[in-house]
Amino acid sequence: MVVWRTYHRGLMSGAKQTETYVFETEGQFQNYWSKVIGPIGGKMPTGGIDWSREKLVAVNLGSRPNPGYEIVVASMKRVRSAEILVTFQEKLPIPGMNYPQMTISPFVIVKMDRIPGLITFKGETVKSNIGIIKGQGNCCGDVCRCCENCGCGCQHGGGKDHK
Repeated sequence: MVVWRTYHRGLMSGAKQTETYVFETEGQFQNYWSKVIGPIGGKMPTGGIDWSREKLVAVNLGSRPNPGYEIVVASMKRVRSAEILVTFQEKLPIPGMNYPQMTISPFVIVKMDRIPGLITFKGETVKSNIGIIKGQGNCCGDVCRCCENCGCGCQHGGGKDHK
């Protein structure tokens, strides 16, 4: 099992195309932040990483025409004894929604346990989920727990953190 969680995300970076990174050291992460994210992405997050036990993985989506685009890491799993697959999703804008016409370059940084194995990446494109409930169950399916605490008003007690 691969233990991971989102560490930081943002809408603005200097990436022009989809790029993936793995950081084993704080120095590697600082170099990435200064060269790829830069001042446009805000102040570099510090703290919350024990570099002796954890590492970071980043996915930059690249330039997109409006802030309706989003990048998320959907899963991290060991697919072979020496390989960990990071599956990321580009969420498309909601059809019919009016977004400001401004170029963005979204990114997500994920913290994971420092475990051996080559990290590989697979990208998917998915439609955005706006949390509409159809019939029984919650908006993400019967096994999802994201609706428990957010207050979107669905029958399961919320759901703003939908993936």
